[in-house]
Parts: sequence; C-alpha cells; structure tokens
Amino acid sequence: MNDPKKADKQAAALKTRRLVLEQALTLGEAESLVAILESANVSSKVSGIEVSYDLAKTDLVEIENLLQTASVKLESGTMARLHRAWLHYAEESEISNLDAPRKNAACCNRPPVK
Repeated sequence: MNDPKKADKQAAALKTRRLVLEQALTLGEAESLVAILESANVSSKVSGIEVSYDLAKTDLVEIENLLQTASVKLESGTMARLHRAWLHYAEESEISNLDAPRKNAACCNRPPVK
C-alpha cells in the first residue's frame, strides 16, 4: 500500500471504481470482500462491484491484487484490460502529482517567489 506517512500529509483523493467480474458474486462472497478490503467501501452489483477508496491510502492495483487472492476474477476482455491499464496509469500520475509542489512554489518556467 502507499506510504501511510505520506497519506497524512496528502489531501484525500477519493475514488469510486466499478469493476466488472467474469461471474456474479454470491452474497457470501460479497460479504467476504468487504472484510478483505478494509480501507475501501464495497457494494456488490449483479455482475460487478463498486469500490470507493482513498487514493492516498491504496490504489486500484492493490485492490485488484486483493481480489485475485480472494479468487475473484475480473473481466478479462481486451477492452476491460485496456480500461484498467488506463486507470492504473491515471492513478499513478495522480499519486505523483499529490506530492508535487503547490501553486506558489517554483516549477517549470516560474522562478521562486521571494
């Protein structure tokens, strides 16, 4: 998971993702997912789950890894894999931007403010 020391300093970056599954979950499987994903809110849908989480504490890759260890299979079609890869890239960029200097700091073609 992301560094908890940084999570305290960073602003909350709340995300909600809908993950499409290969097979629908039973009620018992959905309840066990809630227990596994303690840092996220999970609601079960017919053919997927909706996960809400703080990007400063965890990311989609870690959630997918937890689902994989719980033997939950995500949709594996080309478009689904491409969409998840794009989300991974977007979250990685957003996490690195959370550490970026703020507006008044020196950056790019702006000299430091004196």
